[in-house]
Order: sequence, then structure tokens, then C-alpha cells
Amino acid sequence: MQGRRINDLASDIRNSKNSLTVVKGSLGQSWKATEMAYINNHFDQLAAEMSRIASELESIRHDIQTTATEINKEIEEKKAAEAKAKAEAEAKAKAEATAKAKANP
Repeated sequence: MQGRRINDLASDIRNSKNSLTVVKGSLGQSWKATEMAYINNHFDQLAAEMSRIASELESIRHDIQTTATEINKEIEEKKAAEAKAKAEAEAKAKAEATAKAKANP
């Protein structure tokens, strides 16, 4: 669930980056000033940072999902081992009870 939430955040950041690109284009079409070179540079820097953050979030999501899968596997293996140990103990107790009953008719 946390992995999905992080993925949603990465998607939101990418959508915001796309919106920023649209604003940059609209602003560039309507404002022809010397300052636009600086403004466009800042837009580009923001867009690059947003892409970097979204990629990092996706990497974190992958790590979280991999870790969760490993933890679930360990839990299932532990449950299986406990069930096997319980079944073996019950079988041993039953065998001992049977042997005792045969020894003391």
C-alpha cells in the first residue's frame, strides 16, 4: 500500500512538471522580454529536479515492494515451519501414546 502511495506521489510530481512545462510555453509565447531567458532557465531547473525526485520515489517504491515481498515470504516460511513442527510433535505424541498403550494393555 505504501509503495502504491509513493508511486502516486511520483505521478503527481510528473503531472506537476508537465503543468510547469505548459506554463513555461504559455509564458514564453505571451512575454517577450530579456528576463525570459532567466525564467526559462529556472523552469528547466525545476522540471529537472521534479524528474529526479519522481525517479527517486519510484526507486524507493521498488525497494519497499521488494522488502515487503521478502518479509511476507519469511512470514509464510515461518508459518510453514511452525505448522510442520506442530504436526511432527503431534505425530510423535500419538506414536508414543500408541506405543505406551501396546506396552501396557
